[in-house]
Amino acid sequence: MFFCVFYFTLQHVALVPAQTFSSSTFDLMIGFNPTWIWPYQSAYLLLTIIPWVAESPVELQRYARGFVLLSCAGFACFLFWPVAGPRPVEAPADALYRFMLRYDRATNTFPSLHVGLTTYTVLFGVRTSRGRLPAWARGVLIAIAVAWAAAIDYATIATKQHFAVDVLAGALLAWVCHRWTWSRVPIREGRIAHAEAASDRVDMHWDPVSVLEREPGLTSAGTIPGGGRERG
Repeated sequence: MFFCVFYFTLQHVALVPAQTFSSSTFDLMIGFNPTWIWPYQSAYLLLTIIPWVAESPVELQRYARGFVLLSCAGFACFLFWPVAGPRPVEAPADALYRFMLRYDRATNTFPSLHVGLTTYTVLFGVRTSRGRLPAWARGVLIAIAVAWAAAIDYATIATKQHFAVDVLAGALLAWVCHRWTWSRVPIREGRIAHAEAASDRVDMHWDPVSVLEREPGLTSAGTIPGGGRERG
């Protein structure tokens, strides 16, 4: 709801005239091919699959924060610096491509949120899947996700929805948002850690035996490895 409301509303808001980029050599190397609209639209499927790797509400909150930050950065560019994409003048016969033209205008180009959200979601999956799958299974799934994301990136240019520079900007924005998301401890995580620490202090006050049994440096007899007894 958050993404769709702002994304589609901004398509009908024009504060300044839309600009356009000159096609780079890389743009010219990739010819227009409307059949790539299918991998292009598969980004929405990828975005709904990978977040299931999360195992807690806290992880989903991290994903959501980065998703919102990335989207808002893109929306700001669309509003204050709209760029028209290199779409062909005449629409091809492909039904899915024509359907996309009905709801998606060409001014939401730089940066590519298709690339940004796809890259950000794959990075989230790579991060949160650590230690939760066998190494071979995790490697296979990451390879599939990266190949899928690469196909989406290529499709953004092959369908002429974006310029190559839009792809680079979207990927860079995704990396920045991913780093920001995992570089800070959310308030809720801090509260949980504080509550656990307080619980340990209560346990130590009322049940010192159980606390000593949980200490990794003590044996069940209360001795310190090396022959000494604990103090206190």
